[in-house]
Amino acid sequence: MDQLVPIHASAAYIKNALEQLSTVGEVDVVQNDSVDQSLVGTDGDLVHHYEVQFMSNPGNIEAIVVETSHLASSDDDVSVVVFDGSNAKDNLNNMKNSGAIPGELPVHYGSSGILLPAVDTFQITGLITGTGYFVAVSARNSAHGLSKRMLPLPSSITPPLQAPEIPQHVSLDVNNGYSDSLIANFDAPESTGGSDILFYRVKLDPTPSFDSPILQVLTALQVINALNEKSRHRLMEVE
Repeated sequence: MDQLVPIHASAAYIKNALEQLSTVGEVDVVQNDSVDQSLVGTDGDLVHHYEVQFMSNPGNIEAIVVETSHLASSDDDVSVVVFDGSNAKDNLNNMKNSGAIPGELPVHYGSSGILLPAVDTFQITGLITGTGYFVAVSARNSAHGLSKRMLPLPSSITPPLQAPEIPQHVSLDVNNGYSDSLIANFDAPESTGGSDILFYRVKLDPTPSFDSPILQVLTALQVINALNEKSRHRLMEVE
């Protein structure tokens, strides 16, 4: 886009101009000339106020930079003031320094970054169990930047609270020096299912079907103490 943006440009014109930049992607532009000027610091000199939200490239990105050498007016008195969408707070009044809405996205907002064209699956890890997450996917080319976001069906899903995974590295060995016991070692599950492990249950049976097992329930603390003290347990199956 070679032509300059006119001083009285509409929100649609500003949107079209910004989206010509490959690093910007899709934006939403709202013109709000009736904004409270005491909040934006224009002291009654405001001509137009535009609010720009980045739709296909959200997150904590740098503020728009205006090339002041290209600003011109008949009286040579034009200026552009840019307010970053930072969520930084003023500790005196406990309010945001910026009036930008919505501002930076939440702490747990995340992005896959750039994926190669051959990639069509992305595993999202490190989520908080029981918290709902929304996902959107965009494509990008070298000439025109990011596409609009596509929401999946369903648009959000919550990693459920569930039973823990199986204990890891379970092993059985002879208890040296004792003729009437064996030793089983095990580590905590890779996933706790979203809640702290309270107990481990171990079973002993002379048959692999465990038809009449002898049960022993250990708390997580007892397991730690047993390992530290090298206590002997007749353990055959761990749950």
